[in-house]
Amino acid sequence: MDENKWFSDENVIQKSKKAYAHFDLRTNVVKARKYITNPDKIKHHGFYPFIKYVMRYDRFHKVNGKLAFDPKEREICYSAHIDRCIYQYYSALLNEKYNLRLKHDGINNVPVAYRTDLETVK
Repeated sequence: MDENKWFSDENVIQKSKKAYAHFDLRTNVVKARKYITNPDKIKHHGFYPFIKYVMRYDRFHKVNGKLAFDPKEREICYSAHIDRCIYQYYSALLNEKYNLRLKHDGINNVPVAYRTDLETVK
């Protein structure tokens, strides 16, 4: 992975700037770059607990020609801002290795879950 290119990618920066309440100060991958790219810092990093809540929403679908009400619950978890930056960076590194392994094993066209290079898969 070209680290400089990744850290200057506008999509990467925007994804890291999500605004939500947590225990730590808001940050993004550009501000946290020196910290999150240092394996020794990450090895000793104390991750914050997730802030969790249950989102409830109503789904409607047709059953026997009538609308049926189907409530759904989904647990939502927010990581701390610095933790999110760490997850985002190491996810990109792992995804690159995953994509290379699929090519190496000759199964590049088979699995599509968790892929970041699907536009190159034919």
